[in-house]
Order: sequence, then structure tokens, then C-alpha cells
Amino acid sequence: MYQFQKKVRFSEVDAAGVVFFARAFEYFHMAYEDFMASLDLDLHQQFLSAGTALPFVHAEADYKKAMKLGEILAIGVTVTEIGTRSFSINYQITGPENKIRVSGSSKHVYVTSNFKSATLPGEIRSKLEALVEANI
Repeated sequence: MYQFQKKVRFSEVDAAGVVFFARAFEYFHMAYEDFMASLDLDLHQQFLSAGTALPFVHAEADYKKAMKLGEILAIGVTVTEIGTRSFSINYQITGPENKIRVSGSSKHVYVTSNFKSATLPGEIRSKLEALVEANI
């Protein structure tokens, strides 16, 4: 499992010091971008130069416990499924004492510059398959 660390900042919380629920998806996406970069798959370069993308087409989250100001969160990323044109990821946000705060998932589809789905390129597929086979 890939791990991304994030400190909860003042601008991310309400007056009670609790993270607004929708920020979980921002945290998922931060972890997703870093995860892909760790595989030498630069999403920014892919989008800007190649004109292709891997957008979220489905996302969901289950909230277990509030995330609070100043906490260091760990966001775990695991590839769970690889299709012809898409792949799915599970996320687990944990806080201090390794307690689960939010778990979730996302599905990403490879699209061309006109936002039509296309077959996942071999480089992306092989890197993701290696992780699934290694059970990471």
C-alpha cells in the first residue's frame, strides 16, 4: 500500500476545528497524484502534453471519525481492479493512533483529448498490474 502523509491545516476546518466532509475527496486526489508520480506516471505531463487524462468517473467515501485541525493523516492507496479502459483504487485515511477516519474508492477511466474513453496504455497497465500482483 502506498502511503501519503497530510497535515490538517487551519484553512481546511470549520469553526469547531473539524475537516469539512468533502475534503476527503481532495485528500484522496492528493494521494492519487503522488501515488501515480511514485510510479513515474506524471499526470500533469500526460494532461498538458499528451492531451490525455485519467479522471475520476466514480468516487465514494465512508466516514468513521472526524479529522481535526493539526492532525497528521496517512492516506493509504491500493489498486484494486484493472479493466481494459479503467482502474479502481481504494483509499484509507487514518489519523493518530492509526484509527480509521475515512475509507473510500475511486474509478478512473483513460480518456483522449476529446474525452472519449480509450484502452489503457501498456506503460500504465503494466505498472498497475505489477502492484496488484505484488498485493501492494
